[in-house]
Amino acid sequence: GTADDREALEQAWEPVLFNEAHDLSACVMLDKVYDDSMDRYRQTKHMAGAILASRLDEVTEKADTRGPGLPVTVYNLLGWERTDFVEAEVGFSQPTVRSRALVDSKGRTVPCQATREERDENGVLISATIAFIARDVPAMGYAVYHVVDSSQAPPVTEAAVHGAPADSNTRDSGVLENEFYKATVDLWTGAVTGLVLK
Repeated sequence: GTADDREALEQAWEPVLFNEAHDLSACVMLDKVYDDSMDRYRQTKHMAGAILASRLDEVTEKADTRGPGLPVTVYNLLGWERTDFVEAEVGFSQPTVRSRALVDSKGRTVPCQATREERDENGVLISATIAFIARDVPAMGYAVYHVVDSSQAPPVTEAAVHGAPADSNTRDSGVLENEFYKATVDLWTGAVTGLVLK
């Protein structure tokens, strides 16, 4: 039910195909020719990005994003299920949010980290950039998460951190080490279990 992008897609592909001429790959042209080819690639990237954003907006409008807090839609444009790092910018309109949490579509808290936060003079969140691992996003599909006030979120479980329950007898640990420090980390929860100053 979306608009036909055939003409726009052809306009986006034309500069790429023009740049595929063998003359550009032979390194026999003047710098101006290569500058022009880079401009064509930038033009294509801009046009294709606009088409993609428009189509994703249409999908988002039809997606069920109901739930508490601010919805964050994560897309997987690949042909297989995907787990990957996500970074999203969110803005808060409630005047009472002082800390935030992330909840998946099943209501489970997902570990997330703020890489940037903007607060007003009272310490209330205005906006933030959050980073998290989106797990098992369906092929050619999307998953919806919600950013909520941390008081509305259940506690983080080991299954949320690692994707499966941990066996308490065989906990995995990792080590980060340099010439100054040695840190031991529980890979299931992300907790630092040891820190040595050398």
